Amino acid sequence: MNLEKMKSVCQLRLYPDSVLRRKCLPVNDVDGAVRELINGMAEIMYTYNGIGLAAPQVGVLQRIIIGDIGEGLVALANPEIVEKNGDDRLLEGCLSLPDIHVNVARGQSIFVRGISPDGREVNQEFAGLMARIIQHEIDHLNGILIIDYASPTEKIVLNSKLKELRRRHKLNEENESYIQHAKQAEALHEIELKVKLEEMAADEAGHARLLRRILKGL
Repeated sequence: MNLEKMKSVCQLRLYPDSVLRRKCLPVNDVDGAVRELINGMAEIMYTYNGIGLAAPQVGVLQRIIIGDIGEGLVALANPEIVEKNGDDRLLEGCLSLPDIHVNVARGQSIFVRGISPDGREVNQEFAGLMARIIQHEIDHLNGILIIDYASPTEKIVLNSKLKELRRRHKLNEENESYIQHAKQAEALHEIELKVKLEEMAADEAGHARLLRRILKGL
């Protein structure tokens, strides 16, 4: 992804932003732009006091995840779970779903294959909280959210909160649309003004040429 484009879209996306439901593409090359993206994701994660984040949560559809449980940043491109052991159920939250919590069953330990920020292949086992974070973030790469694991009872409880998030998202979209239209109108006005000034300059030049011809004929 182009670095400048990445910087322009790299901001925390909230439910029901459609980017959260899209499947991400594999990373072809872990280059400077990918490392910049990881740095930007980490900055956002720490700003919001999170412990995990996936690229689609900042509007980038690439298979990149990060996590930190206080033992240092873990970042992986193209993460893949090749083995899962045990089963554990725990209440999970999500930065893209503020104030939403769902009981989710995850593997207690997992063996993961991926690529590190410096381009090395990683084959590593994770357990406990970090294993849960990685499973949560890989779900994001496939367009899966914690609310998809909610029981019928949980869905009833969460309905009003999700409705409020949808209402806020609609308001934000309307505000962004208004700002975009205002910018377009301003740009159009500037173009029209420029054209008018050019026409006035052309008229003045024409009048000057006509005046010179008249003076020569006197």
